[in-house]
Amino acid sequence: MQMWFEAFQFAKDPYEKLDPYKIDLERLVWDRLDLKKAKEDVDKFIEDTVGKQRIALKIFGSAGSGKTWLTRIIQKELSEKFAPKKEEMVFLYTKVPRMEPVFQVVYRIAIDYFLTNYFEKLSKFTSGTDLGAWEKVIGDHDLALCFSNFSSGTPTKKALARKWLTGDKLSASELSDLELTYSLDSDYERFEMLRKLIEKLLNKFSVCVLVVDELENAPTKLAGQISDGLRDLLDLFSERFALIASFTAQKMEEWYDLGYTEALGRRFDYTIELSSLDIDTLPEFLRIHHKAYRKESAKVKDEIFPFTEDTAKKLLELMSPQYHYPGYFLPNCKDIARLASSKREQIDAKFVEANFPKVSFK
Repeated sequence: MQMWFEAFQFAKDPYEKLDPYKIDLERLVWDRLDLKKAKEDVDKFIEDTVGKQRIALKIFGSAGSGKTWLTRIIQKELSEKFAPKKEEMVFLYTKVPRMEPVFQVVYRIAIDYFLTNYFEKLSKFTSGTDLGAWEKVIGDHDLALCFSNFSSGTPTKKALARKWLTGDKLSASELSDLELTYSLDSDYERFEMLRKLIEKLLNKFSVCVLVVDELENAPTKLAGQISDGLRDLLDLFSERFALIASFTAQKMEEWYDLGYTEALGRRFDYTIELSSLDIDTLPEFLRIHHKAYRKESAKVKDEIFPFTEDTAKKLLELMSPQYHYPGYFLPNCKDIARLASSKREQIDAKFVEANFPKVSFK
């Protein structure tokens, strides 16, 4: 059965609302031609990171403006820059979740991301999976013991090793199975393990990039703790460490209202604001976005199809200004395009106006 978006020669739904970290890298492209200063700062940040400097970037904007998307774009561009050098970077992503905004969860997300995306790469530096092999690579007995259990142990030991490293409390018998004597059951111990992990990873990887997303969700006390921790990391690593901090706000000054400190704030080298979509560059935004999702065999006269320049602009004009961001505009494009998919024809202004009451964001 043909999917609705195939009627317009798309390989995948170009408007699907996904976590950017679940979008294929080849479909992530810079499409915000209206954000020239932001692109300049992104390019400088990438250049500094590839140059193995200690560097920090702050990103803010309204909900739906593309902050998490931008961190993923940076990940892609950094990977492309390091590939010809035959060097590996480690990119650690975490966030402050709205449902459970505590440091333990922030830490767990970072560790889970590392184990899922980089543990296998790290294991290639070992000559075996036993403790001795891991100690040569890691240089820390407890961390090596954890990795040894994770890589060569039984499924039970692997699960326990993950549980220990992600900061969950283990029973005495579980610790005995791992041959460890303590759990990472305080925020101080978890932060120290994160610091230690980054330090040890830098023995094998050229650069470590740490992303802390959705900082606006932190209660004031946690914001202060995160501020102190990130400041310490920036002070500890004088090179080969990059920090990206992202938060929802309409003005940069809201950083302080959220509880983050001046001591951390002044350590950022770049600050990027993701503003609303510009109507003049909107057609090109949609063309670039569509091209990344179009079938290779597609034959369309203009990548903006099934919209036109006028109908794309008409849709944005009808929307409330608070929704003039990619996170709202693209779902509305889906609502309109899906309704028009049975006809497989270009969408005209009359169709947009008639069906605007049916879109998600008005």
